[in-house]
Amino acid sequence: MTELLAPVGVQLALFLPYFVISLASPDTIRESKVLVQGLAAALALAGLAFDSLPGGRPRERIALPRLLSVASFGAAAFVAASGFRGLFSWTDPLVAVPIGAAAVLFAVGASRLGPDIAGRAFAVLAFGGALTGLLALLQRTAGLFLLPIEAGGGARYRAAALLGSPGDVGAALVLPAVVLAAGLMDPARSRANRVLHLAGLGAVLLGIASAEALAPLAAVAAGIVALAAFDLRRRGPVLAGLAVAGLLAMIAVGATARLFEVARLLRTDSMSRVVTERDIGFRASLEMIRDRPLLGEGPGNFSNAFVPARIRAEERIGHRLVHSSPSAHFENAHNEFLTFAAECGLPAALLAALAAASLLVHLARKRSDTLFCLLLSLAVLGLASFPSRLAVVAGPGAFVLGLAFRSAARRTSAAPDRGRWGKSLGLAAGALLLAALTAARGMAVLRQAEGEAALHAAAASPSQRPFLLDRARRALSDSVAYRSRCSTAWLALGSTYRLDRNPEAARAALQTSLTLEERAETDLNLGRLEFDAGNREAAMALFRRALWILPRLSAALPAGVDGEALAVELGAAAETLSRGGSPPPLRPLHP
Repeated sequence: MTELLAPVGVQLALFLPYFVISLASPDTIRESKVLVQGLAAALALAGLAFDSLPGGRPRERIALPRLLSVASFGAAAFVAASGFRGLFSWTDPLVAVPIGAAAVLFAVGASRLGPDIAGRAFAVLAFGGALTGLLALLQRTAGLFLLPIEAGGGARYRAAALLGSPGDVGAALVLPAVVLAAGLMDPARSRANRVLHLAGLGAVLLGIASAEALAPLAAVAAGIVALAAFDLRRRGPVLAGLAVAGLLAMIAVGATARLFEVARLLRTDSMSRVVTERDIGFRASLEMIRDRPLLGEGPGNFSNAFVPARIRAEERIGHRLVHSSPSAHFENAHNEFLTFAAECGLPAALLAALAAASLLVHLARKRSDTLFCLLLSLAVLGLASFPSRLAVVAGPGAFVLGLAFRSAARRTSAAPDRGRWGKSLGLAAGALLLAALTAARGMAVLRQAEGEAALHAAAASPSQRPFLLDRARRALSDSVAYRSRCSTAWLALGSTYRLDRNPEAARAALQTSLTLEERAETDLNLGRLEFDAGNREAAMALFRRALWILPRLSAALPAGVDGEALAVELGAAAETLSRGGSPPPLRPLHP
């Protein structure tokens, strides 16, 4: 039974994020994936602990290529230093849950268990991807199994599968697509097996087409083209067939209109709209890198540093950056490499890039085509997405990376079976710690969702407001007890106190939220408190800043504040800024 712990843990960590979902709030959709993957990773880590007990197989000694070893350990050292420094400022300790889960899956892949587990793990991954692609297709074309969430605009937003958004669907299908293509192109497999892979790949391609996810489509194309390049004579015809099949899939679900729209925008030089205004995240990340080039903002802290960095970027380029979606907040740069550099510093990013290039070269030399192409697809996906922030992508990616490290390494000898109790106990303790942290994060997210739901109900139901506010406050207090550095939970808690006419408690909670992370909504609520207290000048400064960040908040200004006049003032400030004039009239809230 103990020998099954690691394989089962890995398979659950890869499979469950595709299908476990919570609709308690928009944030809990992705967080539910983190929860199940963290618990499954703890199970896999327990399996590693049993595998390292004395009496098992002899302990391996492996040697990584020198450049790969030095670059990898150097990058890890800088990331650890960045994370350690962040713990003294605003880093949420529970960011260790997704990082820990990915680290465990990497460790299992790199261990001697990795190659034995890989076959079934890839089968599970392919199966989950095929079902997800089929579900996305049915949602878009037949309206079946739709999620009860706000769909946005266009048919592609219905194709959310059980992941919550079409972008997440596209990203989650990249690795299954390459795994299925590798099986299809493997001449050693039987004809029936290759037909099965072809059917699965068709479902995955239809899912990507249904989501109209262009970056994932480019990532899949890069991986499959690289696969064919390893044996172009045999695989070239299959590649041509897949190219035609992919185009037909897009035509079949009506997704080609998005390609024409992108082409039209390129002709009109609307690059910001082509990248769906992700240039805002790019520019903010560059400001973070300029501000803290050595160690960055800390792992997971892009969101915390975003608003001040965005405002500095506006002053630098002389242009107001307005995002047309309902939210103006970026939790990452929508570019994995820029996000990593902003959070962990330039040295870590450069060393990681050097390690990645070295690893890909070694995989190509060893003809490890499937691993090479899987990592290449992830790299292409990272150019316009955030795979490390999605458990459904990060978990499989970490496992593949572990397998790749093992493939590039050289086994030198087997050491005697001595002194392994300490390692086993350490791994077991790590498994318990990861499970406990995962449970704490899950409880914090769930209680926050309950509190926010009660808060929204209280705002809409004056007759039930005292009861609902008390319920919301208890839930949100529990949430910040589990996760004291979650700015959105403090923001919601401050709102409960403000609606309950307790300005001192509301101000304390909102200031805590602002210290952790500035959001336009936080500025607005602090402005409401100042306005109610008669501090009109301070209130207007906060309203001005909130509307500069997120213009649609003008509808939430209190009675007695002329939102139209503020909008005109900020529009004039933006015009002045674009002509090379002075920065916008914003009160600085951060040093």
